[in-house]
Amino acid sequence: MEVKTSSADSPFSFRSKTTKASKASPSQPIDQAAQSGGGPSNPLLKTDNLKASPAEFLRLHTAARQTLGQMTEYVSKVLRRQHRTHFFVVFVLRGRARIVRWDRAGAIISTPINFAQDSRLLHEFIWRYACMNEAQRGYDPTVVLATEEEIAAMRDCAAPNDWADRYRNGAIGQPGWPIYKITMRNEDLIDERLLQPIADDIDPSECQSEPYEGTPTFVVGKAYFASDSMAGRGTRCFIAYEVARNRLVFLKDYWRPRVDMILAEGATLKKLRTSGVQYVPTPVASGDVYSGGMTPQTSETQSLLSKDERTGRDHVALIHNRLVVKEIGRPLADHEDALQLVGALFYALLAHSQAWLLAQILHRDISELNIIIWCYTTINGQTLTIGLLIDWDLAKLAKYLDAISRPGRSGTWPFMSARLLRYPNKKHEVADDIESAIHLLQWMCFRFYEHN
Repeated sequence: MEVKTSSADSPFSFRSKTTKASKASPSQPIDQAAQSGGGPSNPLLKTDNLKASPAEFLRLHTAARQTLGQMTEYVSKVLRRQHRTHFFVVFVLRGRARIVRWDRAGAIISTPINFAQDSRLLHEFIWRYACMNEAQRGYDPTVVLATEEEIAAMRDCAAPNDWADRYRNGAIGQPGWPIYKITMRNEDLIDERLLQPIADDIDPSECQSEPYEGTPTFVVGKAYFASDSMAGRGTRCFIAYEVARNRLVFLKDYWRPRVDMILAEGATLKKLRTSGVQYVPTPVASGDVYSGGMTPQTSETQSLLSKDERTGRDHVALIHNRLVVKEIGRPLADHEDALQLVGALFYALLAHSQAWLLAQILHRDISELNIIIWCYTTINGQTLTIGLLIDWDLAKLAKYLDAISRPGRSGTWPFMSARLLRYPNKKHEVADDIESAIHLLQWMCFRFYEHN
């Protein structure tokens, strides 16, 4: 358990006066605010309406906003480094304590516990927390610390390209980023023999993987990408070491909305590649994360939230999901020249077109980070550089495009079409994605090439 006291010149801080807090190891921090006005919430909360509007509960003055922001930032950093389903925090202010349970859907906050007058409730919480197992405290039981032998195997494994080698080395031995081993289920494995080739002229030897032996496990270190947001999908991407096949792969860990009309990304990739769609990644394993029971790891906070004011619907639960793909490519921003940039975008648009025509799937998020540059060897021994269209987690089947699955827009703001920005409830169409590709090309040219 970790206690942090804020400095006198700030209403709230998660950094100790004497030492910097570790984000890689805390189990349940206790945070003590120094000033009386720095709490993010009002002293009293109506207990007869558990779904009351958060506006009635949260304070709006500057110090309170700063406190809430710092608390959220701290939790976000913990969730970036640790593999968690949820996270407990005890917030202490002037003899009162609040217990906060965070997950990817938000936070559940208790009414104040006046431990100065009666400390029994706080003692009971601490006792109950001490009696919890690791999963009940919020640790993901499918993740354990990697052994020294597994870390050495990841370090010595041959990399498919220089970029993967550079980021693999950068993921190992970074302060504050322990090396973990992730275990997936055998039923999550995808038989590559069922998939169509990623390109017509690819060397068949590049499409073959060794038979699987044992349980699929993957070693990961520092994330290549990790979302800064505490709430939402919480996407984290890793250059991972696949233990059974002794190779590097790309692992994506995120929380998907529990909506029937949006497939998990791995299911989308499998459907695309079995339908003959090219220039999209090869799925190796994909599935929701289970803690041992029959129910996947799911957020809880949304069950206590009031309905969305705009749609009148309940907030959607988030389900923990993992995806492993074979290809490790370079970011689009790492292109060598304008020809390679335009070529990568061209192949991504080919994938987009095939997905719509062959599988009736629309990507809905054409953006800089969702196209990568990838090289492969042809049957003639030549090396070709193409683009792959990745991140299909927002994709939808054509038959569901008319329905609003959840509040908000789908896409990356700088590259969204003008009509989607102006009319948020507009149906997402093929033309919107094509316009996003034009915005992306223009944006990349402005960023990397001389212009007037």
